[in-house]
Amino acid sequence: MAYCKYCGKELPADGKCLCPQGQMASAMKGAESESGKPFLDNGISDSTDVANQKKQRNWLLIFGVLLLVIIVLISCISSSASKYKKPVKDFVKGINKSDSMLVLESMFSDEILESLKSRSGMTEKEWKKAIKKADESLEDELKESKIKKYSVKFLDKEKIKGDRLEVIKGVYDTLGGAEVKKAYKLDIELTVKKKGDDETHEGSVFVVNLKGDGWKMYPYSDTAGLSDLFDWNF
Repeated sequence: MAYCKYCGKELPADGKCLCPQGQMASAMKGAESESGKPFLDNGISDSTDVANQKKQRNWLLIFGVLLLVIIVLISCISSSASKYKKPVKDFVKGINKSDSMLVLESMFSDEILESLKSRSGMTEKEWKKAIKKADESLEDELKESKIKKYSVKFLDKEKIKGDRLEVIKGVYDTLGGAEVKKAYKLDIELTVKKKGDDETHEGSVFVVNLKGDGWKMYPYSDTAGLSDLFDWNF
């Protein structure tokens, strides 16, 4: 049993559908036959062909969905795997933008910042004034040193274990009781871009994963020179 591929109706005995599309296809067939050229389409499709076409479309749809899921998963895994770099990037970004709060937030959780503010004995107004002064100092330092910007490249990482990890945990206990879940030592390349000249040197920084607060840059044991760019003890 055959059906018209255009309107879907069952075809008569002569195989020619009377719908406009079917008639046009039949006319094209006749013209192509007279010219001696092979015709490409007679407008007819049996039920088996229709079913096969539907199966092919379904498989293509399934394949497309699976491919999209795989791409999303790879993207999520890649993003999660490099989150430990973010605090270092934020620190450098804060220096480049003369944004002291961004620098502080790259190192400390909100709870620790509140603790530091409390220990300083500053009022809220005095704290904001100190932040503003720090912003101005950063901006002046960049201008005086003719520094266009800092950039950082990550070279290698090492997971911190044993006694070194216990020392870091002790520091955060003192700062505000934050729980350290994990820590890495990162080997980095710091580039200082100046007008007409670039300076590059290598060193290391530490990053910690604080429970509930994510990754932060450890404010001590920095051999890359990042901590020299900002004095947070104000």
